[in-house]
Amino acid sequence: MKALPLFAAFSGSLLLSSGCLSKPALVKETFALTGPGNAAVPVAKNALAPLGIKSFSVAPAYENRSFLYRIADETFEQDPYAELLVPPSRLMPNVFRAHLRATGVFKSIIDPGSSFTPVLNAEITVSEFYGDLRKPEQPAAVLTMRFLVLHTTAPVSQEPFFQGEISRHIPIRSRTAAALAAGWNQALKEIASEFAASLQSRP
Repeated sequence: MKALPLFAAFSGSLLLSSGCLSKPALVKETFALTGPGNAAVPVAKNALAPLGIKSFSVAPAYENRSFLYRIADETFEQDPYAELLVPPSRLMPNVFRAHLRATGVFKSIIDPGSSFTPVLNAEITVSEFYGDLRKPEQPAAVLTMRFLVLHTTAPVSQEPFFQGEISRHIPIRSRTAAALAAGWNQALKEIASEFAASLQSRP
C-alpha cells in the first residue's frame, strides 16, 4: 500500500501549498507496531528474575488511534488518513514484552493472565507518542516511557527496584506514515533494550 504524506492531515492552506490536491484521492492506512519475531533468544547466565507488567497505560493525549503530529511547541494535528490497528494502550504492551524477551536479560517475561507470579512487577506509562514535524526537514518519531519496578514480595515502604524515564527521538527517512510507524518500532526496541540494561546493571 502506498505510504501517505504526513502532512495529509494539515489545514487546507497547507494542502494547497504542497500540491497535494493534484494527487489521487487519499486512502486511509492502518498500521500495527511489530515486535522482533518468535525466534528463540538465549537467556543470560545472570538473568534477572521473571518480570511481569502489572500495568501499561498511555497518557490520554496520545491514546487516539489516529497518528498525531507535533507541528509547533504547543500545536498538534491528528491525521485522518493514518491510524493504528487498535489504541496504543492495547497495541504496545505485547510488542514491548516481545522486545524485552529478545534482550535475554530476564528469565522470563510473564504474560497477562498467567498463573505464574512474577518476582518483579513493572508499571509503565507512555507519556509522549507522536511524530515530530517542528523541523520539517528533520521529521522524527518520539516515544517516552516512564517505569516503576517493584519486588512483588517487598514491603510497600521499600524503595522501588527501578524507577526512571526513557525517551527516544528517532529521525525518520521520509515524511510518510509508514516511516513514522517504523520509527516508533525502533524507539520501542531501543527503550526495551535500555530498560533491560538499566535493571541488569543495578548493584
